[in-house]
Amino acid sequence: MGIIPEIDRVWVSIDHKLFLWDYIEGQELSTYFDQPDVITKVIAVKPKPGVFVDEIQHLLVICTPLTVLLLGVSTTDVPGPNNRMRKDIKMYATDMSVTCDVEMIDVAGTNDGRIFMAGSQDGHLYELHYQEKEGWFGKRIQLINHSIGGVQSFLPRFTPQKAEDRIVSVVSDLSRNIIYTLTANSVISLYSPTSDKSVHLFQTIQNLYKLAQEKAPGSPALTPKAFQVISLHIIDPNESRSGVQLMAITTNGVRLYFAPSAQPYSYYSSGGNEPMRGHRALQLIHVRLPPPNLLHPDEQSSPYRAPSGYRAHAQPSSISRPYIVSALDNCVYSAGLTVAAQPGDTDGTDFLLCMSPDLTRIGNLGQAVSQLPQYPTPSYGAVSGSQRPPLTERAALLAIPGRTWGMAPVARPKAFLATTLALMHPPAPVITNELAYQFLEPPRQFMILTNVGITILAKRRALDWLRDVIEEVQAEGNVQPIIEFRDSFGRDQTCAMLLALASGNTFLDLSEQSALGTITTLSPEVANVAKQAFYDFGERPIWAERATYGSSDGSGTALFSGRREGFALYFSRLIRPIWKSKLTMPGPSGLHVSNIPEDVLSMVQKNLFALKDLLDKNPHLFHSATGDYAGARVASAGEQEAWKSLLERTIEGASFFLLLNDHRIGELIAQVDAETQKLITSLTFEELITGPNGVTASRALVNVVIDQQIGQQIAVDTISDVLQSRCGSFCSTDDVMIYKARQPTKTFLIY
Repeated sequence: MGIIPEIDRVWVSIDHKLFLWDYIEGQELSTYFDQPDVITKVIAVKPKPGVFVDEIQHLLVICTPLTVLLLGVSTTDVPGPNNRMRKDIKMYATDMSVTCDVEMIDVAGTNDGRIFMAGSQDGHLYELHYQEKEGWFGKRIQLINHSIGGVQSFLPRFTPQKAEDRIVSVVSDLSRNIIYTLTANSVISLYSPTSDKSVHLFQTIQNLYKLAQEKAPGSPALTPKAFQVISLHIIDPNESRSGVQLMAITTNGVRLYFAPSAQPYSYYSSGGNEPMRGHRALQLIHVRLPPPNLLHPDEQSSPYRAPSGYRAHAQPSSISRPYIVSALDNCVYSAGLTVAAQPGDTDGTDFLLCMSPDLTRIGNLGQAVSQLPQYPTPSYGAVSGSQRPPLTERAALLAIPGRTWGMAPVARPKAFLATTLALMHPPAPVITNELAYQFLEPPRQFMILTNVGITILAKRRALDWLRDVIEEVQAEGNVQPIIEFRDSFGRDQTCAMLLALASGNTFLDLSEQSALGTITTLSPEVANVAKQAFYDFGERPIWAERATYGSSDGSGTALFSGRREGFALYFSRLIRPIWKSKLTMPGPSGLHVSNIPEDVLSMVQKNLFALKDLLDKNPHLFHSATGDYAGARVASAGEQEAWKSLLERTIEGASFFLLLNDHRIGELIAQVDAETQKLITSLTFEELITGPNGVTASRALVNVVIDQQIGQQIAVDTISDVLQSRCGSFCSTDDVMIYKARQPTKTFLIY
């Protein structure tokens, strides 16, 4: 059995019978019995365009010891339990199957629909080639052996191959169009799919153990006996600015990171293979060692409580039973998070090794922390140069019931597009910087499929830790944990998170079961603790006076408080998905359509409105104390008023754009003059809110809306009242007077 996350199903085979279980709905079961052989592997891949009917969105590659066959699948999103969407599936017989004398043990697909597989008996790389119709020079479906090449690759194998290093895993890099293979002896090969039915082997990376030793000499985790790579994982371009694109993990948790080498050729390549144009040879650039002092699950007093690592300045407790992983056999990686499984100490349990970046180093980066006490950090990692903080991470060991059969990230619902949009507008933080995106999406989750069911593992964000700490302060009155949190993540980051907790946010709920786009709020008692902590930790602005030759003219610079910096951080992170986005894009009919998804814009607006509501009801949060220097108070007050005005203008701008969408923005744009059309279609949301072109464009569009109402003999009062109530800064009282005066004039002209 295994997980097929593309269609939200678990596949289970009993002899020749295939069952597809809907793990979201929990009861739905689809079956497929129309073939006679024992099923050993099922993988979903993308189909080639134009080969099948348009309804088929996925192909199930079903492997048996004797055949490989293709089954078409279409999916439809329908409402599911707990406010989640689920997929209805429909299966299509493709009449495409091929007999083979080699059982396929791994399958990977490409974006253009090509299918690559690893053979069990010979360890060769195969391709399942299929096309719409049978031709003179090719069958409708056939198996190609890329490890042999030439004419032999199309012929059946009649004699056993000599003993050689066998391919055990095939991985497809969809964004870079590379196929990686891993052998039983930890050799990695890189292939570039070229023309139809052919690939180009452009690099083979051997002697990984020796290369790893050079990066981490003397490490007890690197021994010949323990060095066995179990899986390869693609690093998305959004995750690394340094170009890291591949991670390999060993049975004892050593991770090897590969990036393109500066030189086109290096000793990492062998066999005279030359990189294809557009591809550079990879080199090992970093070795991350396994966690040295993992706490055994039996020694954890409360596995659901924040580990000591997030109480960053507490001394690490003595570990009575340090646990060293040594038999990892299943692993999943997503956006900087690694989860790997190995058998537990007792039958019927597995241990999960969970590793993530140390966000406290990111949170404190660039902040003045000299006043904070310095303590040893319990995180671990490789020693880096003095020019940047060390690359450290956190790790935990969890016990789950059952034996792991498969692991996969939980698919992100389409409604959560905000992070994707934010990444499209550089400079944007890398996706692994969870601090930058925790206000825009729910926590990341992983599915662990075992022989007793599915376990859902949720990554607890810094926001979730702070919520627990605030609730502890409210319940027990102990403020030390929140002070430690502030010292860990820094003043500004903590203030930003406290604002989210105090005002409410659409993604505070860990369970993802709240209605999409609904603001989640804390109890009034807990929210009051968050507000008080925001005020206390925000400190006061400081006036840095500029002095010349011992005299001062009263000029200087205000060093803003944590309240101001936290507000700016939270506000900027909320608007990041839409701020740099173009308002419109060309549509299929020739008219322009909205370029900003309406659900994302509504989500951002709801969070901004919750923030504004908090500030309106609690103006004291930004009041300076009486002892503050006058210059700092004045500068801070002016800045704060500017931020508040920007917040209100942004909320109204979102309402204005949503109103334009209701009136079909493409048709509105088509009715203005050519110069204004060019102006509007080039506008970003930022320019609509802050620039003079935004004022010009909004007035032109409002005029068109008003003219439409007059032309339909609808009273202007209705639309003008809506404009003033929702987006008053885009339609002033004077504008309304002019619009009302225009209506009888235009009506008179009509008659």
